[in-house]
Amino acid sequence: MKLKRFFSLALGAALALSTVAYASNDTPVADNNKPGAVQPPSNYVDCNTLEEAIEMTGIEISIPEVIKGYDDCAFRANKTDGMIEIIFQSDDDEIRFRKGLGDEDISGNYNDFSEKSDVNVDGSTVQMKGSDGKVNLATWSADGYSYSIDSTEAMDKTVMTDFIKAVNNDDNTPIGGDPATWGPGNQPIGGDPATWGPDNQPSDNGVQPPSPFQPCDTLDAAEEMAGFDLTLPKTADKLEAIENEMIQAFYGEDGTDMLIRKALGNEDISGDYNEYAQTETVDGVTLKGTDGQFSLALWTNGEYTYSISVGSALSQTDMMVLVGSVK
Repeated sequence: MKLKRFFSLALGAALALSTVAYASNDTPVADNNKPGAVQPPSNYVDCNTLEEAIEMTGIEISIPEVIKGYDDCAFRANKTDGMIEIIFQSDDDEIRFRKGLGDEDISGNYNDFSEKSDVNVDGSTVQMKGSDGKVNLATWSADGYSYSIDSTEAMDKTVMTDFIKAVNNDDNTPIGGDPATWGPGNQPIGGDPATWGPDNQPSDNGVQPPSPFQPCDTLDAAEEMAGFDLTLPKTADKLEAIENEMIQAFYGEDGTDMLIRKALGNEDISGDYNEYAQTETVDGVTLKGTDGQFSLALWTNGEYTYSISVGSALSQTDMMVLVGSVK
């Protein structure tokens, strides 16, 4: 059994809401007007713990230990079909993780989504489905198993990618130690336990440990925590920092307008896993976008790495002006 600690800020008001209707016999009934409605397979047995579900099916799965805003968790096993299911539940929504034998779609979600795309995540081709630029369903197969993640609340592709990485992570290292796994506008997944501090270790009762990111009231406070300076084009709406490691500046709600990051190292810290039709390198800066309009800029300077993600794509000239204002 491998439990992963997961932090996500994007699963909130910024996500488009969809629902599942339930019949009196507690069998979900697909609402064809809402993405994410699920008809679960028969032969499922409710389990008290994840260990019990694993023992019943013989299938191990890596999952988030907690997801912010989803306080309840249900475990189910399908010994007949060789499948395991974990359901994170809030008052109104749920996120279902499934793993089963074979390579077929095991999601049980038969809604007709208006948008579909294939994304490469950790070497696996993942099909994402949703609408309006958001994702409700991800399905993929690897090493003799099929996987699905199904959310009644639509989410950004980067958030879904972080969930997929949590499931694909087969070692015991908490996801998030590598900044490249962080999604824009989201807390890092797990982070390095060393950053939690002696009083912040995860407890046995599943209580979510604090995020390595700490809110900062001012840029000076963020710089003091991170141990380096950051020059921004204008005052940020929100600032967060990881001690001696990273600063991120949000513009708009949770960075929906723009997210600027600076960290030690030379890795891609944007967490943007979208497939862009156009990639250009200008004066050492990697720009990604479509039709001459760019949504992402990545670059390094000395011992620091930077990223800028914007909600509304910019021309090459405007993006490079923005890059020049960040130091």
